[in-house]
Amino acid sequence: MYQGNFLLDSNLTSGISEGCSSPKVRIYQNKLFLAYLKTVNSVQKMVITKGVIGTDFRLNNISSEEITLPKSVSGINFSNGFSSFPSEDGFINYNYDTLGSVHTMGINLGNYSDKNIFTGNYTGRNINGVGSLLGIVTDNNSSSYYFTAFGWLRKSNDSSMISANGHYNYSTSGITKSFYLGDSTVNSSIDISNHFPNGLINAYRFRLVWERKINNRTSIVESRFDDHLSDINSEAGIVSDYKLEQNYPNPFNPSTVINYSIKEKGFVTLRIYNSLGKEVSTPVSQIQNAGRYSVVWSAGNFPSGVYYYQMKTEGITVSKKMIVMK
Repeated sequence: MYQGNFLLDSNLTSGISEGCSSPKVRIYQNKLFLAYLKTVNSVQKMVITKGVIGTDFRLNNISSEEITLPKSVSGINFSNGFSSFPSEDGFINYNYDTLGSVHTMGINLGNYSDKNIFTGNYTGRNINGVGSLLGIVTDNNSSSYYFTAFGWLRKSNDSSMISANGHYNYSTSGITKSFYLGDSTVNSSIDISNHFPNGLINAYRFRLVWERKINNRTSIVESRFDDHLSDINSEAGIVSDYKLEQNYPNPFNPSTVINYSIKEKGFVTLRIYNSLGKEVSTPVSQIQNAGRYSVVWSAGNFPSGVYYYQMKTEGITVSKKMIVMK
């Protein structure tokens, strides 16, 4: 209903006797999705209503589905973007408790029975998930690609971090990186973009942004996913040299952050060696664009002692020492 230029408030749940909360709304193509939570006899449910938007803005072919949810659920979010296979819909995700951990579950809006845990097997609290997806993309050689990206706040082992996961070409394992924020009391707002062209033919990119304390003030940091994930400090500007920074914290237990910068695109390796010179881990081994990168390395399975980390790229080799103290 309209009155002048103002939209009157209308009760969308007037026919529901239970209390409703956490509304979310999203449009995919010509479809509108409305989702909210309600509790029925101590059982929490998610109601998803879908309708096709007509030329007069009215909703047609309206349908609703009630999905029974496990235990206590919070933080529901619609994805950005939509899939062209198997339907032109996106997904909705929510946080839920399971076996002492909190994970983010996603539901395919084209098939409500299709559910997946987006936060994998990570222990601890995995919350505030945000996702984006791009359906089938066909290049000039008729090859098809499929992209999804997902980010969330993870709290584990007295640490807080942003974890990011990207998939392409129907990969089930994807690429996952975590970016250290601080101890488990640290929180951060997080969001993700729709896909957009990155200036290359048939290439698309998602941008994940979040808050992080840098030099005692809150800064905005981003990560990108096209064919890889990279952690870029929005204040860094153009990188003019190759640099491997001292890890922090140091000494550490169990996790530390290693920052490095590369000034040109190239193949980069970051390797960890023990005090005997034996390679024990390879956190990075891939082609990366110029920029500032951040890697969280966990020594949870390694004994106390002196370790060395080495960055190598384009004829440049730099090493530094770090200490695991348990």
